[in-house]
Amino acid sequence: MDQMKNNQMKNNQMKNNQMKNITTQNVKPIMKEIERNTTEKVMQYNEKSFVSNNHSINALKSIMEQGAMEFKQKTGRPMTYSEMREMFG
Repeated sequence: MDQMKNNQMKNNQMKNNQMKNITTQNVKPIMKEIERNTTEKVMQYNEKSFVSNNHSINALKSIMEQGAMEFKQKTGRPMTYSEMREMFG
């Protein structure tokens, strides 16, 4: 059991080290991809949406939250405020 725990801890440490190696240059392509996907989703939503403002706000927040989760999944960290502003305006 201890051996399995040690292996799991080593794997987690390796993943953390890999994530730390992501530099600003490596993040830019990820940000561009998320920005492109998010813009596309918003445009699709706007084309077929004729609903209340509350629903629109919630839908747009959801799209941005999905982008934030994707960013964290790909980089291993939450985006900074400036990264969020760059991608989502």
